[in-house]
Order: sequence, then C-alpha cells, then structure tokens
Amino acid sequence: MRDLLNFLQLELFPDHFQRKAFKKNETIFQSASTDPAQAFGVVLDGVITVENQSAPKASAFYQLLKKDDFFGLEALLDNETHLQLSYKILAVTDCEIIFIDRDYLLDHLYVEPKFFHAILERISGEYMILMRRYATVNANPSFKLANALLEIIRIFELDTSSSTIVLPDFLSHQMLAHLTQSSRARITIALNDLRKQKIITQTRPIIIRDIEALRQISSKKC
Repeated sequence: MRDLLNFLQLELFPDHFQRKAFKKNETIFQSASTDPAQAFGVVLDGVITVENQSAPKASAFYQLLKKDDFFGLEALLDNETHLQLSYKILAVTDCEIIFIDRDYLLDHLYVEPKFFHAILERISGEYMILMRRYATVNANPSFKLANALLEIIRIFELDTSSSTIVLPDFLSHQMLAHLTQSSRARITIALNDLRKQKIITQTRPIIIRDIEALRQISSKKC
C-alpha cells in the first residue's frame, strides 16, 4: 500500500486527498446504506475497527485494520452499483488516516494495473477469512477464540518463535466477543479456561505461553 501512496504523489496534488488524525474511540466514518463512502481510506498509523451491521439486532461483522490497511472499497464502484452497506469505523488507538479522492485514485489504478491486483489480492484474503468466520459461527467459544487469537497474531505479525507472545493491550473481552460473534460472558469463560490450561498467563494484555496448544484447539472440529 505504501508503494501505491508513493505512486499517487499526493504531496503534489493536495486537492485530491485529506489527511486526518483521530483520537482513541473517535468515530472515523459512519455510513448508512444510502450513503456510500465518497473516498478510499488508508490507515497511515494506529489501529481501527470496522463494524458492519445490517439490522439493529443482527450479528455484526467486526474487523481490525492496522497500518497500510484500507477501507471504503464501495467508493470505487459506480453509484448505481455500489454495495448497500451500513457500517461504522472507530479508532481503537490514536491513528492517522488518509482519504483519497475516488476519481483521482481510479485514474492512477488504470495506468498501473499492478495496484489493482494488489487491492484484489487483499480483498480475496479478507473474503476467505469472512467465509471461515461464518462457517464456524455456531462453533463453541473456545474454538472461535483460539482462531481469533491466531488471526490477531497474523494480522499484527507477532513473533511466534518467542516463548511468550504478548497481544496488543487494546484487545478487550468485548472486542474479542465482537470478533468471534460470541457473548462477552462466554469469551471471558473461554479465556479463563485457557489460563487454567496454562496456554495463556493473563487476559489483559493477553500473553500466550503455549501457541501449539492454541493451534490444536483451533484445528479441532466444532
């Protein structure tokens, strides 16, 4: 994504982008189904969440995005064909976002298709994660929690060769409940079970001591 930002030469064309800083827990963007995003956003620094909820009582799809991740793909589609999405983007930490004008971005993607391919590759990976989540939505909380913890390790590129793996301290029980589509109470119970098994040593921040045992739980049939 940094290569794309360099290619766009945004510093030479300030009218085509906005660079904004957000404080922790601040709403970055909130969309109604009739109000698609007007700009493509890239995380320059920090961590954000994307929550998509089709109805007030529906289970929300919850996603963590970090530095160099992007959002607002519907802004790249024609108005007549944009996805009917309702979602909210929230700053988990202090962060900085760059919003890029739709037409300016598309013009450059047409000139250099390799960046289109890079975006498509990222979308394909997120789609596979989404498919796995919904395939296991009715699985037991321990199974879903183990998979969520391993996914967080992958997202933040944490060192798995270390004897202890410390997850980001902003990961709350409620956030894990969102990520696993479970209740907070069930996730708290599942975390305590992992601690009793000495797979983790504490729950805030979560410290993993036995990643192999965690992988075994994640591979069990639900």
